[in-house]
Amino acid sequence: MNLKTEEILQALPGKGSTWPSLAAAAAPKAPTPAAPRPQSVEQKSAEAIRNNKDIIVKLNDPDTIKEYQDKAPVAILAKVNSALATSRHPQIQTCKALAAKQLRSGDICVSFASDV
Repeated sequence: MNLKTEEILQALPGKGSTWPSLAAAAAPKAPTPAAPRPQSVEQKSAEAIRNNKDIIVKLNDPDTIKEYQDKAPVAILAKVNSALATSRHPQIQTCKALAAKQLRSGDICVSFASDV
């Protein structure tokens, strides 16, 4: 017999072994903590995306919801940024949306940079 077969045969339980004694002997060892991996460029950019601030604009009018259903996200974004630029409030005029899309609920999700 080769060495592997002998090891396997020795590991098999004997006639007097009980199930609880076998289970206790084969208890799992505590996992060792994994070493932290360096972040890739994709992970850093994903982290930057998560730091964005999202604002949900509730649309209650069914006609308004239908109006935005036909628009591409870029068109919605242009409309949002146009509305921000024409605001009377000077701080709102400096804000710029990074992305916008219509959700399944019909509401609009607008994403801003985290430093705004």
